[in-house]
Amino acid sequence: MNCYEGEKYLSVALRSVLSQTYSNWEIIFWDNCSNDMSWEIARSFGPKIRLFRSAVTTSLGEARRLAVSHARGEWLAFLDVDDIWHPEKLVVQMEALSDSDHILGYAGIEEVDHDLKKIRTMVPKWDSGYSLEQQLYYFEINLVTSMVKKSVLDEEKINFDGGMQASEEYNLFMRLLPHGSVHVEKKILAKYRVYAESLTYKKLGRWALERRETLRHLLERHPHLSGSEAYQAAHRQADYYEACALMSRGEHAKARELLATYKSSSLFFFLYVLAYFPSIWRFVHHPNTKKKLTSALKII
Repeated sequence: MNCYEGEKYLSVALRSVLSQTYSNWEIIFWDNCSNDMSWEIARSFGPKIRLFRSAVTTSLGEARRLAVSHARGEWLAFLDVDDIWHPEKLVVQMEALSDSDHILGYAGIEEVDHDLKKIRTMVPKWDSGYSLEQQLYYFEINLVTSMVKKSVLDEEKINFDGGMQASEEYNLFMRLLPHGSVHVEKKILAKYRVYAESLTYKKLGRWALERRETLRHLLERHPHLSGSEAYQAAHRQADYYEACALMSRGEHAKARELLATYKSSSLFFFLYVLAYFPSIWRFVHHPNTKKKLTSALKII
């Protein structure tokens, strides 16, 4: 559990772990140099919370990397301070993952607002098995339900990248996927808080940059991916993120130039045309509209 000034929701998140029907767990609580009451709140929850505090505030990728280095369990799970696990989350996944060949697992989530009002449910699209190609096409692994076999991280020398600021989980999971199979649980096992500012264009610009960096690292280890349609689809996604960032800065012509690269795709042709009408582009990309579209299309 990584925390930076998370006092508002921290107690609820911690109680969701204490309420688990599976009991063989520990929490690595990593305080990223908070200035609020987060440290005191976490300390009040007792000895199963192992407390660590950074001397300076780091990137989220670096904070996650440091927290993972202290974990002693066979499986790693992740919970941010504003999210909530369902009580059966760990027992359902551990029953599927223990004594299996899987190296990673994830489940469905319910997106909620800051008051826990339901926005939508997201049931995984893909099935269990080797899923690198599918995740390149459409990445759906959420951090809040993910579970990772720690021995594989150690053997392959994989951990969160400290340089990642916006997509550290995408980077970790994409580098992990070539090394084994994934268990996909279709049940909803967690609540994930979504904020109006979550999908900012500034963050989308970082997503474009970091996705390309992740794909470059992936190709260095697995050069056979270079000509695959799935790998190209992942690059298209990065270009879409960059186009969104360009549109937000008023660089509409540059956004159209980027989108025009993929005009043979009906979806990207639609986006290309849309980029001539910035007000309509903004409406379509409003979080509420976009959620409805992405749920239907499972593409962007």
